[in-house]
Amino acid sequence: MSRMLLIIFAVCGLATAGQRPSVKCTEDSPERRGEVGCTILANRPLHGSMTQPVYWHLDRFESIEAAKKAAGPNGVAAEAHGSVWLLTVETQTEAHHGGRHVAWIGPLEVPAADRYSMRVLSSMLEPGTATPVHTHSGPEVFYVVAGEQCLETPERSHSLGAGQSLVLPAGVIHRGRPNGSGARRVLALNLGDAARPTSHDLDNPPALVPCKAAIRNSTQPFPRPRKVPDDAGLGDVPFATCVAPTTVAKPDSSRDSTSFGTSSRRMPGPICECAGNPASHCVEMAVSVPLPLSSRT
Repeated sequence: MSRMLLIIFAVCGLATAGQRPSVKCTEDSPERRGEVGCTILANRPLHGSMTQPVYWHLDRFESIEAAKKAAGPNGVAAEAHGSVWLLTVETQTEAHHGGRHVAWIGPLEVPAADRYSMRVLSSMLEPGTATPVHTHSGPEVFYVVAGEQCLETPERSHSLGAGQSLVLPAGVIHRGRPNGSGARRVLALNLGDAARPTSHDLDNPPALVPCKAAIRNSTQPFPRPRKVPDDAGLGDVPFATCVAPTTVAKPDSSRDSTSFGTSSRRMPGPICECAGNPASHCVEMAVSVPLPLSSRT
């Protein structure tokens, strides 16, 4: 009898978890206090033109004061997921604002508009929680700080681990949730037409493709690096990293294109390029991916 009661309680618990309300993004959400939630860190006009390709740059700082001092007009300094971040929308650049450059993601394609807005989010979801099914008027960029992220769309699903990112084009119907047994912590960016709502929840969404089992762990090696000639014009860099491609979801095709600026490992040695990617896509950061430089050419 006691065993039967335990099974009933477990099933009821799973049903309750599956029926938990969708987690919507708000200012000062419970995420700020270490609970499940999605916080709008900033929601403001984007300064400057969008005639040049833009990227989302993520830098870590030792203090919020230092991050705020380094922030430009399109930079957001914030504390999230145990770190201090400077999150900046700008063109491709080698200037990392004095912090430790974690990643750049892009180029980001935005729809034509007279004015643009940027919204920066910090989100923490636990198993059994999810976002509403929704769309955005411009691209949404995800960077997974910890855990595993699942993004479900009508065509396919996307699984991301810590240190990985994804660019979801404007108009793609999607829902986010953790993929695995632990919490997932994400930073996200929405770019779009300032005259239109950033996000729209769907009342009667179509069926979405769920994610499968947990994805590869963070110890799987990334592509083999190649040394860049000393005259590449990038200056003296004490550490170099190889940058794994970032998936860019395509709503009208089952094939993915790639951009750059996700998980990589800091390692001693010369500047390198990965799998044919330009040397300019090598950035300084560190995660637990074993990539010794010995015998690499």
